[in-house]
Formats: sequence, C-alpha cells, structure tokens
Amino acid sequence: MKHSGKIAFLALLAAACLAGRAYGGARPVVDGLYSISLFDSKTSVGSDGLLRVLFDYSPALAGSPSTYSGSALWIINPNGTLVAAGNPTIPASVGSSFLNSTILDKSVFPYERSNTGLFAQADGNTTVLFYYALSSGTGTQIATWTYNSGGALIAAAVYGPFSGVVIPGAYFEPTGKIIVKWRVGKNPSAAYAAWVLDEFGTIVSATNYQGPFGPALGKIKLNSKGQQIWPYAFPSSGGTFVTNILTFNASGSAVVNALSFGPF
Repeated sequence: MKHSGKIAFLALLAAACLAGRAYGGARPVVDGLYSISLFDSKTSVGSDGLLRVLFDYSPALAGSPSTYSGSALWIINPNGTLVAAGNPTIPASVGSSFLNSTILDKSVFPYERSNTGLFAQADGNTTVLFYYALSSGTGTQIATWTYNSGGALIAAAVYGPFSGVVIPGAYFEPTGKIIVKWRVGKNPSAAYAAWVLDEFGTIVSATNYQGPFGPALGKIKLNSKGQQIWPYAFPSSGGTFVTNILTFNASGSAVVNALSFGPF
C-alpha cells in the first residue's frame, strides 16, 4: 500500500508541475530542421525488404569548389546483392549540389551533397525528391522522379519557380506522399499554401494561401483521411503563447476545423 501511495503522490506531483508549465510561457515546438528532405539520410527500406541508396558522385569537401557530377539509385537486397540500379542516373544538372549548408557558421555536411531525398514506396517504387535553389536559403522549385522496382524511370514532375513564391519546406510523409509548403511575402506578414503530391508527383491536395502566420507555422502533417493539419503558434502578452491548429478537407479546398489553445 505504501508503494501504491507513493506512485499516486508522484503522479499528482508530476501533473501539478506539468500544469504549472503549461501556463508559464509554454511555446509548442511545431517547427524543426527536418522540414526539408535534404537533411534526411539518402537511404530507405521498403516493405519489400530492399534497401534504396542514393550515391553522389565526386562530392567536394565543404569549402572547396564543387566537383559533384551526378547521383545514382541502387536497390540492394538483405544479402547485400545489387538487384537493380536507377536508369537513367541523375545528372548533375538535375541533382544539383548543395555545397554550403551551414548552421551557426558551421558546415552541416563534410562533403557537398545533392539536393535529393528518397522514399521506398509500398508498391516497390522509389520516389526521389529534388529541392532547388537551396544556396539562397529557401527553394523556388521542386521536382520528383519515380523509379519502379526494376530501376526504370516511370514518372517525373516539376513545379515552380513562381513569381514571388519560395518553398520553405518539402518532405516525405510516412505514407510516401510529399508535402510542399509555399510562401509569399516575408515574415511576420507571410502567407502560406501547401500541396500534397503522390508518389508519382501528381498533386492530390492543394490549399489556398492562408495567413499571415509569421515565422511559427509548423511542419504540416497528414492524418489517416489525407487531411492537412497545420499547427502554428504566436506570442501573446506577458510572455505567453497561443497555439492554433487548422484542419483542411482532403482536397485542401476548405478549412473544416480550427482549434485554439492558450495563451499559455
């Protein structure tokens, strides 16, 4: 009984602490570095058990002139046997290099890196995402290539650039779909729209521009119904924050739910 009483006391203490923090200037961490697929590893294992790897050819050391000469997709079985290779390979003009990525003036990568990410789809296909113009800090164009399980290129798509529009984030969802976040204007008065692409690069959901949200629009996610979920936060008085969450219908044409929490 003493043990149970101690557990109950600790639970009450934890609840009290959490409740206190929730009303003490709590800011939800809705943003993050990994809203760009560039920062993900360039490997993916599919439900078929096969590993997909992207190889960058001739990458230069960070701080050196670019020597990147393209990329190639390999598909490898659990025994380490190469079962397929991407055809065609990705030329340097498509998989352009991102050489000078820095955080706090420190190089993120020791070698230059192609502007690519990939995802092993449930049907055995592999989708490669290209994210352009990163050297300026935000992208202006994205593209996709889709290879089948034998390594043949079966689909491609490209979107942008559009006048006055940048791409602050593009990334794969766990389902293999791609979310692309578009921004017009500058923070704190920027407005945003989001597209959802399928594994072949086809647009399956698109919102109108919403906002302004300022710098705190978080990573947009999809629920099991294919609806976009937008979390965002903004400062309120007294060092507190308000958190809002928008839910769109599956096509992205309308907001179907809006929730607000705070100020905390």
